[in-house]
Amino acid sequence: MLTRVLAFGCLLAVLSSCQPAYVEPEPAPDPIKPDVPPIHHLQLKLVVTSTFTYPAKDEATARTLIPEQVTRRMNVNGQPQGNTFILANGVQENFTLAFTLNSLGDSRFTGSLRFSGWGQGVITTLYSGEYAYTNVPDVIQALTDKAYLFIKLGWHDKRKDEKK
Repeated sequence: MLTRVLAFGCLLAVLSSCQPAYVEPEPAPDPIKPDVPPIHHLQLKLVVTSTFTYPAKDEATARTLIPEQVTRRMNVNGQPQGNTFILANGVQENFTLAFTLNSLGDSRFTGSLRFSGWGQGVITTLYSGEYAYTNVPDVIQALTDKAYLFIKLGWHDKRKDEKK
């Protein structure tokens, strides 16, 4: 009997020291952002970053050439809408283009671009597509062209589509 009382007491002590697991409540979703109309006739400041998922032959040179290539391409794309682009240098950027570049071997490359800015945070992530490219500059140009379409045409919060 004494053994049962002691066992019951130990069980009570263990159970009383157990606290129910605290479940963190899910944060409320961010409010849906307003539509952004096409952007025309502005000088836009860019930050361009690149990450290589492979050991690039001359990564240091590539890191300096990629921002120049992107700025040149954005200026070509923006000309019909009166947009010009410069690299942000001591000023607040309008857009950040963060490239991730991949090598599939045998001179085959793919990539992605996290496109953010305009007070919206991440606007979208773009991908180079189903087929690989034979060189990195072509991957960068394709992704830059896709990003410019958001500036040219405007965009809206994709969650609006989910509510329909």
